[in-house]
Amino acid sequence: MEQQTQQRKAPPDLPRYRCHKEVCAFKIGSVITPLEGKYLLAPEGSGPAVEVGTGYLQKHKPEIGGYYVRYADGYESFSPAKAFEEGYSPIPEEIDDAWNRLARAEPAGIDVGEAQVQRSVPYSPEWIRELVSHHAPTQPHEAAYTSIRAATAVMIQAIIRKCPACADRTAAIRKVREAMMTANALIALNGLV
Repeated sequence: MEQQTQQRKAPPDLPRYRCHKEVCAFKIGSVITPLEGKYLLAPEGSGPAVEVGTGYLQKHKPEIGGYYVRYADGYESFSPAKAFEEGYSPIPEEIDDAWNRLARAEPAGIDVGEAQVQRSVPYSPEWIRELVSHHAPTQPHEAAYTSIRAATAVMIQAIIRKCPACADRTAAIRKVREAMMTANALIALNGLV
């Protein structure tokens, strides 16, 4: 199996991509045998089953424990559990409801007293969702995060060694930490803000 995985790895000179899309999915608990050429994929635990045809089964070869995935355009796929769970996080119901309300809202300005100031940046629901979503660290970003943390530690040590102990020193350390967190967010968001 390990040899197969190594054979499938992309050569290092191919472009790399990161996923940031939202899908509907469930972990497959059972595949129910055909009923007039149709199969049912039932989720683990409770929830509605999904009907798929033999074409889906032949193309995707779904396995119990893997994920049935439906994309926004209606395309259906299968993902092994490890790959899916490394790439996606569940959206808590209350957040999903808030996004849906936001998506239905009319575009509006920002209320500043009696005046309405129109936004200069198009703050779409998708932009806001991406901005506040969890961005799990990826391999290419780990080195950058480590470098920034190391530089932050050096700066904090310099402040502790060279500055007198007082409220301003504490504030300076806090600002350096904030700069580190902002820099790490910049990397995770890939320049979104």
